[in-house]
Amino acid sequence: MIFLSYILSVTGLLNGLITSFTETEKEMVSVERAHQFEKIESENWLGTEEMPIGWPNEPFVEFSNVTMQYNIQDDNALNGISFCINPGEKIGICGRTGSGKSSIFMALFRGEELKSGTIRIDNVNIRNINLNTLRQSMSIIPQDPFLFDGTLRENLDLSNKCDDNQLWNALRKCRLDMKFRIEPTGLDFRIEEKGKNLSSGEKQLICLARAILTNRKILCIDEATASVDFETDNFIQQTIRKEFRHATIVN
Repeated sequence: MIFLSYILSVTGLLNGLITSFTETEKEMVSVERAHQFEKIESENWLGTEEMPIGWPNEPFVEFSNVTMQYNIQDDNALNGISFCINPGEKIGICGRTGSGKSSIFMALFRGEELKSGTIRIDNVNIRNINLNTLRQSMSIIPQDPFLFDGTLRENLDLSNKCDDNQLWNALRKCRLDMKFRIEPTGLDFRIEEKGKNLSSGEKQLICLARAILTNRKILCIDEATASVDFETDNFIQQTIRKEFRHATIVN
């Protein structure tokens, strides 16, 4: 009888041991990720050419024999791509899943350096431009809306360059002003990480409002309406045609 009671207690201790081991294993993933990120090489932020204020004057985009791959052991994501986009043109990129549509935007924003070839904006090789200058010259509406844990004001204008009237005006153009005006906190409405407290359409419209506020001459749209309903899709397309009629758009 005493032996059986000891056996039962050992079973409980083993359950606790397995639980502790599992939790330790799970928490060590964070340490592993931090160790991996520590070894990632920093992006080449410094540029060799100083761009004037207001660059690009003419948002002409040229890809010349561009080849890019994410890892040495992988196939090329872009393989000898060449094309030109004239200022003010609206270009649509078509292709099956995995054909490299998003990789074109990755190359344009220098999220990944090219293996070979050149990309020029306004006849300037983007490899020679400071990354801050390059990325601030373009806007992007991504396929997966990028929202972080913070206020609506911070998600729209992180650099704090716009006043409240400009923010409300951008929200009005995206039909979001009434939603947030009825909130007691208004522009200080708290958005949860990845916009968990918003619908898919609302998250995408906030990204559109952000693009309207920045008012860049080059707009990249990466299947921005893939996860929204037909009505929201139609509204986003109409707003883009109206607000960015003079911009160069790559979709």
